[in-house]
Amino acid sequence: MAGLSTPGPDRPRNGIYPTANKHPSDSNMVEFVVTLKSKDDLTAFYNDMEDTSSVTNLPDRKCECRIRRQLSRNTNYWLTRAEAAALANDSRVEAVEEPPEALGAWKDVDAWTQTSTKFAKSTDSDPNDINWAVARMREKTNPANWGSPGTGSDSYDITRTVVSELSGKNVDVVVMDDGGPYPNTLEYAANADGSGVSRMIRRNWDDGRVAYLLGGDDYIGTVVIAHSNRTPGTYTNIQPTGGSGSGLIVDVVVDSGGGVGYMGNVNGSVTIKDNAASYGSLFKGGENYREGELVTIPDSALGGGGAPDLVLYIQVSVYSYENGHTKQEHGAHCTGNVAGNTQGWARDANIYNLTYYDDAQYVLKFHKEKPVNPETGRPNPTVMNNSWGYRLSSWNYYKSRTKQIIYRGTNYFPLPAGGAYAWGTWTNIGAQGNRTAGTYDVTPTGGTGSNLKLEVKVDADGSINQYSMDYVKYDKPGANYGSGYTANDSLTIPDSQLGGGGAPDITFTLTSVSDDGSGSKAIWADQTTETVKMGTGSVPNRNTATDADFADLVNGGVVVIASAGNSDFYIADGPADPDWDNRFIRGDGANDGTSYYYHRGSSPGSARGSNGERVITIGAMGAHNDDDIYKTGAAVNTSKWSGIEKTDYKAEFSNFGPGIVVWAPGCAIQSIWRGDQTIYTNAVLCPDPRAAALGINPSIHNNFMKCMGTSMSGPNACGMFACLAERYPNMTTKTAIQYVIDFCPDTVQTTNNGFAFGSYGTNVTYNRYYTTNRNDDTDLGYAYNNASNIANAYLVNHRNTETGGQAYPSHDSLVRTDSGTFSSSKQTYPRKTTKIRSNPPYTYALSKSGPAKLDNEADITVTLTTTNVPDGTKVPYVITSDYKDIGVRPFMYQNLGLMQIHDSSLSWVLGWNQPYTGMHHKKGRQWKINMATAATPTATVESTVIPNFEFTDASTAQDYAPIGGTHDYGSATNGGMTLTLPWSIPIFGTNQTQTHWSMNGFVSFGSTAEIDANNALEVTKDIIFFNGFATSNEGWQVRGEVSGTAPNRVYTVKWWSAYASMAVGTDWYFTFKENDKNHIYAKMDTLYNKPLLGSTGALGGWIGSLVATTPIFQFISALTGSIIGIVTICGLIHRLIKWMTT
Repeated sequence: MAGLSTPGPDRPRNGIYPTANKHPSDSNMVEFVVTLKSKDDLTAFYNDMEDTSSVTNLPDRKCECRIRRQLSRNTNYWLTRAEAAALANDSRVEAVEEPPEALGAWKDVDAWTQTSTKFAKSTDSDPNDINWAVARMREKTNPANWGSPGTGSDSYDITRTVVSELSGKNVDVVVMDDGGPYPNTLEYAANADGSGVSRMIRRNWDDGRVAYLLGGDDYIGTVVIAHSNRTPGTYTNIQPTGGSGSGLIVDVVVDSGGGVGYMGNVNGSVTIKDNAASYGSLFKGGENYREGELVTIPDSALGGGGAPDLVLYIQVSVYSYENGHTKQEHGAHCTGNVAGNTQGWARDANIYNLTYYDDAQYVLKFHKEKPVNPETGRPNPTVMNNSWGYRLSSWNYYKSRTKQIIYRGTNYFPLPAGGAYAWGTWTNIGAQGNRTAGTYDVTPTGGTGSNLKLEVKVDADGSINQYSMDYVKYDKPGANYGSGYTANDSLTIPDSQLGGGGAPDITFTLTSVSDDGSGSKAIWADQTTETVKMGTGSVPNRNTATDADFADLVNGGVVVIASAGNSDFYIADGPADPDWDNRFIRGDGANDGTSYYYHRGSSPGSARGSNGERVITIGAMGAHNDDDIYKTGAAVNTSKWSGIEKTDYKAEFSNFGPGIVVWAPGCAIQSIWRGDQTIYTNAVLCPDPRAAALGINPSIHNNFMKCMGTSMSGPNACGMFACLAERYPNMTTKTAIQYVIDFCPDTVQTTNNGFAFGSYGTNVTYNRYYTTNRNDDTDLGYAYNNASNIANAYLVNHRNTETGGQAYPSHDSLVRTDSGTFSSSKQTYPRKTTKIRSNPPYTYALSKSGPAKLDNEADITVTLTTTNVPDGTKVPYVITSDYKDIGVRPFMYQNLGLMQIHDSSLSWVLGWNQPYTGMHHKKGRQWKINMATAATPTATVESTVIPNFEFTDASTAQDYAPIGGTHDYGSATNGGMTLTLPWSIPIFGTNQTQTHWSMNGFVSFGSTAEIDANNALEVTKDIIFFNGFATSNEGWQVRGEVSGTAPNRVYTVKWWSAYASMAVGTDWYFTFKENDKNHIYAKMDTLYNKPLLGSTGALGGWIGSLVATTPIFQFISALTGSIIGIVTICGLIHRLIKWMTT
């Protein structure tokens, strides 16, 4: 593979080199498994190894035990290689060996098998299709006759049984994207049928960082009042004591009265400082603190005047998955291809998500501070996907503003000034009976310049339908724009040049002419832009800060994958590449002199670390089968795409070059995307077929969609590397790239017919030359030079049939030096046969006692029981539920808001939005609500059409506070309007006429109350929440009016809201009928096109999904084998609700 180092003649064939398990603080120490001949010797052997007494062949020091297995003859110790060699001579010892995984050995099992007739290269979304990359990346050669055109045996679909030995087990994958998908989506479940708990973990990335230090009467136990004995002054770098965390540093200002900024004091202060030792400002406030803990600043640190110590209450920062972070869109699709259980690769991996607005140091800290996984005896490896990157506007924007291009040291300039740049309306272009039909090459006369050449088509009726810049006759040198013209030149196309039939001449005026870029009117010849290899889409952009963060990630051992970008730009291979310094220079206004290096790729995809570590950049393979992919944006006609071509062509849009490490399928890739959002052309409702099998009604969030982009190829490659990390847990980006060199075949094909975009004019986005002279879209697979990498991602099963007959584990892949590093010139190790043993006989288990379903403030007890787990072992766990799809926030605070009906005693409750029972909300759905008696209310779908009421002058809309109104009750943020019904209606057995309509999407009956999101579920009122506290959605108006005559009158209420201060949202109509007082009729009429989500149903289900995939506790064992942690969740639920609403 050109552009990367290639194996030498004696390089081992198995590519990735395992590395010894090194001691975290002593590089000379390596983990060894010591096997005794008899268990009877265990106690004495432990004593000898862990004492300082001198025993022949044993180290003369206390040896550190790595893993103690009290029921096994095997014990893991940290030893030097010399110590290990001597220890093997002890008469009690059978063998001293490194763990088999450190030597590149693995257990021969298949992690997953998938058989399908629908590994499909078609572009349409079919619920039964499987991501075609799963089949392609498990075959070294491209299957014949698979792809476009799909006729007969040449089919879009292929039948395969795909077997993988690896599934990413005990690997943590982190997807940094547009937000966290819904954890309980079927594709992220533990099992391929969608059952089992979710593998997606909603980690608190803030790790218990202190956000605020609070004090005063509201915070019991705090001591903050001003004291005359507290010495005035400024005190810096104080480390408060107490609490379960560390790293909190504060500065304190004590004012002249002994105050520090609390309880009305304004001159003193307590300020939390950055802690550079704990990741600087990102973890300002330390880490691992818990909400409500108290910390102390001793008076001795504040001058020691004899005042009471300061005692402060901790409020921790909690990473929010809310406020737009939860999306079932781009990040959900990527996650499905990385680790989905049918459309992805790492099907047993743990899944983490955060957004590209977050700090990359979150991931570095997560990776560095992971506890040991008791199942493997080491921290899990981290593999990170980044299907995003920085980019600028396209060359189509910059070309008119560019005064110079420097390509491989040669200067290039725009066409001469004074060319035709834009013109006004043409005269005499209507139907002319005596104008001869045909296509003519014409040279307009007049003006101050010359040599403008046009190609004009005259229709059969003598008319000319267009007069755009498309008429400039194409030539690559660009000379046909002419030169020497000035603005407002009047030009004429004589009829003699259009057949000479006697029609009037055509005239037009040049409104502007080209310049050198200083006035943003430069014209660049296509010949020049092709010579300098200018891309067609957005210009990739690098920034040092992002590159530095990602360099730290790869240097720290995180395997980072990033998409190359969709701009059809060449990516150079670092500063030594002859194209590294290619750049264009702007000439317009304040930007004059600004350089853009257009072949350096984007951040973070092209970031480089040290010692060969770098972000692994992924290109997209798979070209579509039509002839107008040169178009971009709104011009793209996706309806013409029916499938992906047979050949492994580079995708039309993908960036390319030696900066690409490996290619993976990136077009027509099936994965998760919500079904109510328009992508490409129309929203695609393609429900996951497993939902019905699990008794779940279809949901827009358990929905498949096919997408294209390096955003899709990146996750496919990331999933492959996550699988490899299971086998090679010490893998870094450097060794991952070596795997590509050794195992991924060079199958990606390209052609050399140039780029798609023309460079002339301002009113077009592509050049007509390519529409008539390109044979096929594969001409866009331009390779540029022989240094471009063309390796296609391939996940090898290391069986003899896939490694050229080579046995495994192969000894020539285990070449090492005595230091544990690898070299092809050193002797092999181990010298003895590797023994693969079963899992060690230690156990740990979690159990729960308490109710099956949790009501608010209910207690449960979680107990961790261990056997043979060493003291001090951290055992992280998550609390999850078997609830499927969207979880709690959609229930409480997504756009649709809280949907619940309850009475004032909280005895009768209805969860009024249950998406998998048929009782869920959508636009136009009508409801018949019965809450007349003291019993559980009901809400059934009403089939009879409820017409939209036409209000008259008899009523007036009442504005809520957000648009300037004054509320009848409550505050500007929680109040509302009161409407009086013309007749009384029974509400939970009591007749009511007063209805109170809150701006926050609920109606209460009888008395009013100040209700906010924190107490909504507990408010003791008869109430209907229909749009309760929906995120970014607020009531703007309510209106009520009576119609008809007694006893058949109808009272209609319209409640109108707006989303994010826009005049769109939800419109609700509520109908009260005089002749049917026991029912309230409701209809959701308008629904804004945003995620409109449902709930779990019953309150217990809500609480279950509230704790779904929420990492809460880490237990630290106190005694081996003991019950080490008992934690109740009393009070936890209320806090989590508060977190969701702040």
